[in-house]
Amino acid sequence: MDEEEMYEKGGPFTVSQLCAIAKFCNHFCFRSVWNGYVNTQQLSNCALFSSVYQLCMLLYNRDCRRSFTKDAKFWLAP
Repeated sequence: MDEEEMYEKGGPFTVSQLCAIAKFCNHFCFRSVWNGYVNTQQLSNCALFSSVYQLCMLLYNRDCRRSFTKDAKFWLAP
């Protein structure tokens, strides 16, 4: 999904769906590290964590360029 699809066309996900996905990714990554579910020395060896983290960073960077979350505290750790 490129930025034109995300912002101008509004698809394939709505803004509220993107916020829900971003929130899940952020919480998943934080809790995985905080609770010790993934080894912080070997994060690249965990395919699931790496994929969710990459998606989280993609959404975060897009939100920084052009906010879709509308909440200044959205990205703070839960």
